[in-house]
Amino acid sequence: MKNYKNINSIKSLFGFLALALTLGACVTGVDDNVVLNEHNAWLATTPRVTDMLVNGQEVGRDSLSVWEDVIVNAGDVVSITATFNTGEGAAESTYTIVRNYYGRHFSQEANQIVEGLADSVFTYGSGANQFSLDYTVPAQDDDGFDFDHDNIITISFRSLNDIGAAGYSDVTLAFE
Repeated sequence: MKNYKNINSIKSLFGFLALALTLGACVTGVDDNVVLNEHNAWLATTPRVTDMLVNGQEVGRDSLSVWEDVIVNAGDVVSITATFNTGEGAAESTYTIVRNYYGRHFSQEANQIVEGLADSVFTYGSGANQFSLDYTVPAQDDDGFDFDHDNIITISFRSLNDIGAAGYSDVTLAFE
């Protein structure tokens, strides 16, 4: 009987030591994840919107780092200020800024130039750059249909820099 107790104690001790070694290996602080390091280096080169203000208020992000919806009503003038970053190592980036109605991820119509802008393509030099737009929220879509309380307008920022990295971000104006 006594041998069985000793064997069980030894098994428990080895199990505990194996668990401790496994956990210790996970939290040693060694930065040996090659794939993660490559991903982070690539991400740093990506042109992107780093900050977004709507009507002077910072727009937050959800758990997936997507900009949170901005609640609007027809006739509101929405002041959008975005900070663009060209990405590490890039001398310039080109941003295409378009809007579409209704579709959150898949637009139900072709992209259009944002009302208030003369063009939809902008080129910026390296580093951080500011973009500003005052957008009047329409009461009707392009076909004359009234917007309803659950409709959205998406303003998209698509970017490409001179080293071939691309980014995408958008802000969604959701009707109250």
